[in-house]
Amino acid sequence: MKLIPKARIDKTVMFVQSVPPHDIDGSEGRDITLTLGEHTMSFKGQPYLVHFVLPNFYFHCTTAYDIVIGAI
Repeated sequence: MKLIPKARIDKTVMFVQSVPPHDIDGSEGRDITLTLGEHTMSFKGQPYLVHFVLPNFYFHCTTAYDIVIGAI
């Protein structure tokens, strides 16, 4: 079983903590446009987080968990 090195987690935490709160305050109303190949998807900030980012995040977490557990 391959684990994520602590240094990688620490680097990610440092990056997240480096973003000033005022850079994301009010971003729930921002326009976000993704171009995926020939397809374009447009969202406001909050629906993008709730309906696109979080489901993808959880999918990849559970898939990785299933792979790790299956490897044990």
